[in-house]
Amino acid sequence: SGLPAWKGFYTYCKNRGEIWEAICKTELESPPGVQRVYSDLGFITLGMLVEKVSGERLDRFTKERIFEPLGMKDTGFNPSFRIRKRCAATEWSSDQNKFIVGTVHDENCSTFGGVSGHAGLFSTANDLAVFCQMLLNRGTYGDVRILKPETVALMLTPQLDCKILEAGNGSLAENEQLLGWYAVGQQKDILQTGGLPSPRAFGHTGFTGTSLWIDPEHQTFVVLLANAVHPTREGISRSQYRQGFHQAVWDALLEAEKKKSGRTCGGRRIVREERIRSHWLCLGRLPLQRGTLWDSRLLQPVTVLPCVWNWNIVRGNLHAWPKPSPIMAGIWGPSILLV
Repeated sequence: SGLPAWKGFYTYCKNRGEIWEAICKTELESPPGVQRVYSDLGFITLGMLVEKVSGERLDRFTKERIFEPLGMKDTGFNPSFRIRKRCAATEWSSDQNKFIVGTVHDENCSTFGGVSGHAGLFSTANDLAVFCQMLLNRGTYGDVRILKPETVALMLTPQLDCKILEAGNGSLAENEQLLGWYAVGQQKDILQTGGLPSPRAFGHTGFTGTSLWIDPEHQTFVVLLANAVHPTREGISRSQYRQGFHQAVWDALLEAEKKKSGRTCGGRRIVREERIRSHWLCLGRLPLQRGTLWDSRLLQPVTVLPCVWNWNIVRGNLHAWPKPSPIMAGIWGPSILLV
């Protein structure tokens, strides 16, 4: 689009109307279609387009059209007190003189009212499992259809050529650009953004340390929910733990495949009909707790590996939360959920 990656609208705008007006007056940094830059302004604009076309605010539209039909009861913007009290802290706010808990971490989105196309959505590992399965099913989950198969196929089609990708964000140069997602492509290594080294894998990341990667080839997805900005965003290295985390996942999948079939293909795991149901996974030498969740609308049991340990990137070590808790996005993490 040519829009800048970010601007601190919250420093001089008072509400969503003023931010939207400021975005509309923002000068482009390059002509559209010249370089790929991940832009908060671009995603805010997409959210506003949804509101313009649908006639509904983004939180109501997503609730009525996506989350409620899929039974994602813990997913939405501006969580209620019932959900908020399950949230873990993100960053210390000097303005509020407390940790941010249960409210959006992004300052622009907070000024926007907590509902925006670029930030503000809260969810759980279980809810995200349903969402991922819907995408793996090409738009359906149980008897509910959210997207047409043609829409999913278009969404997962690369949109930009190599010159545009190379001219944009350096950290994203290795990722192909899909509609709203990144693709791993032909990369055989774990990238800075995480992900699984499978040619059809696609995903996205979040500033606070979250990520979601889906691999249609192997019918597998990985959800990482980590509050990497706790207690502060200063000095954090998301790429370090994302690469380590997804490498551990990939190694575990390869090991499980070796035990099952005794073979691999070019270092890649081959699983088409059966799914890995349970195994131990270690992160930082500490085993994650293992459990199986059965959902009648899923074709297989869901292997849930919630981690009650938080990787504190600032200190570079692992420390335990006071107690296990339901997993929330950017909350009580990291966690992994495999199907």
